[in-house]
Amino acid sequence: MDKLSPERRALLQRMLRERGIEDRPTSAAIVPRKGGGPSPLSLNQEGIWFIHQLDPERPAYNIPGVVRLRGPLDVKALEASLGLILRRHDALRTVFDLDAAGVPVQKVTDPGPFELPVVDLSASSEQEQASEVQRRARADAETPFDLAHGPLFTAFLLRLSDVDHVLILKVHHLVIDGWSWGIVTEELKELYRSQRRGVEGGLSRPELQYVDFAVWQRDWLSGDRYDELVSYWSEQLRDLQSLDLPTDHPRPPVQSFRGKHQPLHVR
Repeated sequence: MDKLSPERRALLQRMLRERGIEDRPTSAAIVPRKGGGPSPLSLNQEGIWFIHQLDPERPAYNIPGVVRLRGPLDVKALEASLGLILRRHDALRTVFDLDAAGVPVQKVTDPGPFELPVVDLSASSEQEQASEVQRRARADAETPFDLAHGPLFTAFLLRLSDVDHVLILKVHHLVIDGWSWGIVTEELKELYRSQRRGVEGGLSRPELQYVDFAVWQRDWLSGDRYDELVSYWSEQLRDLQSLDLPTDHPRPPVQSFRGKHQPLHVR
């Protein structure tokens, strides 16, 4: 509201008062947290963490990535670039455990040296290589993470020939999402180019990390604010009719995650 003109601000304040909504600043700015100890989870992380506890061996929240790299590859430059990615983003070095009170917390681990394992498949036939790449990628994607000890970001390289490689990545959804994955991919490309040219760094460290947002979110929802938000939306949705969804495909006793999608055009 601070960027509104005085007239529009006055109009919005009147509309809010008519609806019984208090006009006050939404929050303070997000700032880097102080100290490096355990921090609370964001609300989204808490939901994912809770579902993971129901079946820790199920890799439903693994986010795999398989990248085919054709042409000459500087493996050392790629390894260094992945290490810089981990240093830039604390979330990729975060683990999740319970504190003394049994509350889930996240802790950023120190950025130690990163090593990229390389598996040489160059002696195999093309058919054997294709089968082995698929087998290893699937096995890696289906291997669950240890949230308490990590790491929650892994990578290894399959060498098919001097000019043909496959990079297999895996990250847990607690520390990344689809939008962030795109950012990491672009940064990895830029860092690799910098490493190839012998330029150290290449990208400055972000001022804010995701854990800073988690701390800010918990602080913003402290006190009576959370109850106010729940009361507001409960009132807004009080007369909402239940959806009449078909029940000819009930959920099986054991969830399989074999879902489908149905396109719907809204006019």
